[in-house]
Amino acid sequence: MVAMDLPLGAVHRPCPKDMPAITQALCGTLALLLLSSCVDPLVYPEEVTLLGTEVHEVCTLMWGGQDIEVAFETNDVVSFDLHVHAGANAEAEPAEYLIGPEPLTGAVIKTFEVADTGEYCLQWHNEAQHALRLRYQVSYSTPP
Repeated sequence: MVAMDLPLGAVHRPCPKDMPAITQALCGTLALLLLSSCVDPLVYPEEVTLLGTEVHEVCTLMWGGQDIEVAFETNDVVSFDLHVHAGANAEAEPAEYLIGPEPLTGAVIKTFEVADTGEYCLQWHNEAQHALRLRYQVSYSTPP
């Protein structure tokens, strides 16, 4: 028997036991083909490796009232936050945190509506001394 990981939300339904062996084999093969073609697992278009204590940041200009949604997964704990740099000299100003920083692991989905127009940054910080894998997808609503 081959072990397999099913996509999130997929349900494995074994073939009926009272079928002849050859029919069960065909049923199992057909089930795998259907499962692989019909289930749409979450695809993360971005993938990075964060070395020990490394930071990955994605920033974008957003309008007040616009939504940002981020879906990501890691194979270890990562500190995640959404922040904005306010003021004319954004690099010199301290960040205003809207989400986190908070330690997260596994698959995570966060949605947030920004109140004001500005440059908003998603940041992942590997606080461990070893590398971890980060896969993510970010989507934005249409500006108002």
